[in-house]
Amino acid sequence: MFAFTVGLISFIYEGLKGFFLPVIISYFISLLLFQFVYLRKDVVDKRSYLFVFFGVIVYMISEAVMVIKTFKTDLPFQELIIMLFYGAGLYLIVHGMIIEKKVQEPNLFEPVSDLKD
Repeated sequence: MFAFTVGLISFIYEGLKGFFLPVIISYFISLLLFQFVYLRKDVVDKRSYLFVFFGVIVYMISEAVMVIKTFKTDLPFQELIIMLFYGAGLYLIVHGMIIEKKVQEPNLFEPVSDLKD
């Protein structure tokens, strides 16, 4: 995801002018979001994790199209792509959070009762 962000910033760098710092801050926040999603991997069930993971990726594609449209050039069907991916990304994120189930890890410090006999 970092490589995707660096590639996107280098692609639109010429058009940023005075907006370089706000765009960099925005994308570092997006990278932080991606990192938080990845850290959920062993804490929640796989289904919830995958919904949120793909939701964030779809949301970041929407952000990328918006940035290209704003600072570089127009794309075909850009409004449709932006809104479709934005809505789908948020839906997947919220749905994944709603169906979330915590994964129970065994407590290694708890005595095992089967060994007493």
